Amino acid sequence: MTGNTSRETATSMRRTPTQRRSRERVRQILEASAELLEAGGHEALTTSAIAEHAGISVASIYQFFPNVDSIVATLAEQWTEGFYGVLDGVETGGPSPTPGEASDRIIDAYVAYFRERRGFRAVWFGGALRGAARRLDRRSNEVLAERLLALWARWYGVPDRPEALPAARTAVAIADALLAMAFREDHDGDPVLIAETKRAVRAYTADAVAALTA
Repeated sequence: MTGNTSRETATSMRRTPTQRRSRERVRQILEASAELLEAGGHEALTTSAIAEHAGISVASIYQFFPNVDSIVATLAEQWTEGFYGVLDGVETGGPSPTPGEASDRIIDAYVAYFRERRGFRAVWFGGALRGAARRLDRRSNEVLAERLLALWARWYGVPDRPEALPAARTAVAIADALLAMAFREDHDGDPVLIAETKRAVRAYTADAVAALTA
């Protein structure tokens, strides 16, 4: 993550755990919160519910987090860290994929990531992004665009041109908006909308890469 992103999320916690016992307590709080989000959405997330689910006191939560939104922001930090690993994992040592193959592969990887992370869908697609968590979302899209452009450069020789980064940003924005719609329609992602997302991103990416390398 970039320095700016780290500073945003660091301020969401009352204090950073340094001892093993404190780190374990924070882990319990975050795990309980993710499970509650997965089961009941953001409305189910209260400090009393988290404390009961984690088997701790409410006072223990307030030692580390000033409020529920700060817990969500810390979860968002973990999730956005994972975003970058997903994109990094798409690149293999084999032949470079076509732009269409690459976009399909990237979307499949992110759909799997969204499905595997407890609580993620309730926050990211359920309107619970606020404050630091919303800033993280915006920043993560910018970082993803930069990394996507780096892949385009390696795979297709896309040169460093003024219009290159805006093209990558647009590809990320299309995928982000359409996948959000797919997961709002269906908890596991509406398959028809996911297919349409692939079609839209595939077409845009192929056209953008062709224009940038012409």
